[in-house]
Amino acid sequence: MSECSEWLSSTDVTTASDGETALSAADADVDVILVPRHCEDVSGDEFVSKLRDRGIEAPAAVVLSEDADVDALELDLDDCIRRPLAEWKVRTVLDRLVKRRRYNRLLQRYYRLVTCRADPRRDEAAESETHARVEAELREVQNQLSVIEDEMAPDEYEALFRDLQQVLDDAGES
Repeated sequence: MSECSEWLSSTDVTTASDGETALSAADADVDVILVPRHCEDVSGDEFVSKLRDRGIEAPAAVVLSEDADVDALELDLDDCIRRPLAEWKVRTVLDRLVKRRRYNRLLQRYYRLVTCRADPRRDEAAESETHARVEAELREVQNQLSVIEDEMAPDEYEALFRDLQQVLDDAGES
């Protein structure tokens, strides 16, 4: 997968030669994870599972062999790229996953703003100023969500709804 690093040299890419090194390098700031199906010390889906256990929720894609009889959903991953690798395939999948991550973050922000707007404990003296700020931010977030939605291909919506369920589950835990 070294060719991926070359293709993505204009972005901030962290690479690792084995799963343990990658696990120690990963943190919550990771936007997207691209992992081979099989490494020497850990499989791609095990690797992502370990990251999830640490609270790292970045979308993950796995690189599969051309004839692999498995898909991303079976592995509980967000997407897959089948060999042979090509720059356009890698960029397309990573761009889609970055867009989904951004959408999810905006959706979480939207939920927090709507919750704030509906909070009956708000101080009435500060209500008008807070209300105006929240409403303005809500409009901005709605616009940003709409832009991303307009750019999405129809097949991306199923993945978004899976992500939405996770956002709702996480919000219910708070």
